[in-house]
Amino acid sequence: MELGDKQKVLKMKTSFRKYTKKEYMDMIGKAVERATNGRCIIIFFGSIVGERFSRTSDIDVAVYCGRKLSSYEILKIKEEINKLPILREVDLVDVGSITDIKFIESIMKGKIWKSMPELTKNLKKHLKSLEK
Repeated sequence: MELGDKQKVLKMKTSFRKYTKKEYMDMIGKAVERATNGRCIIIFFGSIVGERFSRTSDIDVAVYCGRKLSSYEILKIKEEINKLPILREVDLVDVGSITDIKFIESIMKGKIWKSMPELTKNLKKHLKSLEK
């Protein structure tokens, strides 16, 4: 292995480090914002917002943009997340495509990383429509 290769490997290893829960949420939240042009609610849920978060935990993030996202939009978000220097699996959930009210309610108990008042109203209407 040449010296340049060793430096590349060392740089790669040091860029993948242990992050705090807040650092994970900030990195992923900003990646989602870039992919959606900042026009969505971003909610972290599951073990990252609780005490069960461990070194093997995945990271659950929900996105609500007022409608069901297209396959292209989901791919764009996942591509931004995959650029991040993290080794954890990130599970992305499009709230606009969920019809299970209990699942949406459990997501809503998570940590809202970014909120938008008009989308919050829209999400509440979406929940009410599912209750019928």
